[in-house]
Parts: sequence; structure tokens; C-alpha cells
Amino acid sequence: MASLPGNLGRFKLGTTVVANIKSWSGGGLSKQMLDMAALEDAYDKWTPGKTMTEPITLTGFYDPGDSTGQEVLRSYCLSGTALNDPRLYYSSTVYFKLYDGSSAPGDCKCYVENVSNTSADRDASGMCPISFTLRVSDGYFVKSA
Repeated sequence: MASLPGNLGRFKLGTTVVANIKSWSGGGLSKQMLDMAALEDAYDKWTPGKTMTEPITLTGFYDPGDSTGQEVLRSYCLSGTALNDPRLYYSSTVYFKLYDGSSAPGDCKCYVENVSNTSADRDASGMCPISFTLRVSDGYFVKSA
């Protein structure tokens, strides 16, 4: 399996870089299983329910002097407003985008659930660490074509 350099990871809103991403985790799908067993059944009985999307936690770095970074994430988190065209880049051209089973995001929305690990401790390049969690509603992230 080919690996990709970690320095190309980015979180963008449209084409605007919000944070350089070191890593992200989560975002998988799971199926809620509904218990269908009657009181005296000898075995469990299950049927698939709704599909659930795991939250996605991203860690990386932001430029404290850039108004498109941490402050944007914080304002989305505080307002509860859906993100506009969120993209998770893992190379300079390939990224994950919102998907609801159709060709456009439709009712699929992505929200900032929390912003944490923000610090004024800059690294040698002047960047500061950040961690944030995204929650997708009515869809999931899928690799762009």
C-alpha cells in the first residue's frame, strides 16, 4: 500500500485553508441494530436500523495571524452553523467531501462539535497546535473523484 506524506494534509472550507492537518481519525459508518426479540425468545433477534456516522477528530496546526483558521472554527462551533463545503485533503489534489448518496450534498451537513488543544505555543514555523471534531448529519465524507 502506498503512503502519502503527512505534510499535505489540509482542512479547507471550499478552497480556503483553515488548518494544516497532522492526522484525523473516525468518520466511519456503523449500523444501529434494533432488538426484535420477544420476551421468551430463546435467541436474540436483530434488524438493521439507521446508519450512523462517527465523529471525525482532526489534529494539526493553524496560523494564529490568519483569520480563516482557529477563529472560523470557533465561530462555527459557537453558532451551531453548518460548515460551507468542508474538505479533508490528504494530498495536494485529493480530498474527502460530504456525500448523502446523490451527486450533490443535498441535506448533508457538517458541524464543528468542539475546538480544543488550542495554544499560543508556536513551533519553529510560527504555527500553533489545534484539535477539533466534526459531526456529519444525513451523510458522510467520501473521497472525491
